[in-house]
Amino acid sequence: MALKKCRDFARRAVRSEGRLRLVPRVFLPETAAGSFVATAPNAGRPDLGPDNERGTGASWNESFTCHARVVARYALLLAHTLGMTDEVFLRELERGAHLHDIGKIGIPRSILVKSGTLTALERDIMSDHPLIGWGMVRGLDVSPEVRRAILCHHERFDGRGYPFGLSGGTIPGEARIIALADALDAITSDRSYRSRRGFGQARLEILRDRGMTFDPDVVDAFLSLPIELWRRVKLQEVCLLSTPKAIQ
Repeated sequence: MALKKCRDFARRAVRSEGRLRLVPRVFLPETAAGSFVATAPNAGRPDLGPDNERGTGASWNESFTCHARVVARYALLLAHTLGMTDEVFLRELERGAHLHDIGKIGIPRSILVKSGTLTALERDIMSDHPLIGWGMVRGLDVSPEVRRAILCHHERFDGRGYPFGLSGGTIPGEARIIALADALDAITSDRSYRSRRGFGQARLEILRDRGMTFDPDVVDAFLSLPIELWRRVKLQEVCLLSTPKAIQ
């Protein structure tokens, strides 16, 4: 099993490095990623423009920005609930949450906005975005904590995540927090392939994945707070960008 994970990671790393080289010049670290990092956590994503091959225009930019802001707010709320008070950790957690999906800049538009189920190949390509993101911030003024958050936010507590198949406490703490924050916003947001679900449903799904996808301690912190608080946090961030639809 360990050897298989090593082989899978090696293949993914080579493929991701190749895909990173194909990202248009506008997306290279010294341009888009560099300006993005410089302004985080005050921004969600550099403007990709309405016709860019790998962006999807203003609406996609707005959705991405909103997601980054909500995930950052959720992550900080979880950290405080867990009793974390170190200012450096909290600052880097927030920054990592804002940047966690930056690697999606290198994912083809056709995959990002596909309305149907992704094929096995498309899922494989999508799973490269943590490595692409890590490659984009490599060499920039980004802390190790932020790099780990970008690289490991799709690891699972049970070891079935990607790109490394890390498990339990070997997953960086900031990534374990961001993983739940990311999932909570994803479940309660509209996606090209499905409509959003309510916070009650999100609570059930996250509880179901306690100890599997998510760190049990992080899940318990989430469950200790009322649904209305999570809904209010999301509504506040959505209102900063546009007039939201009703959030269940």
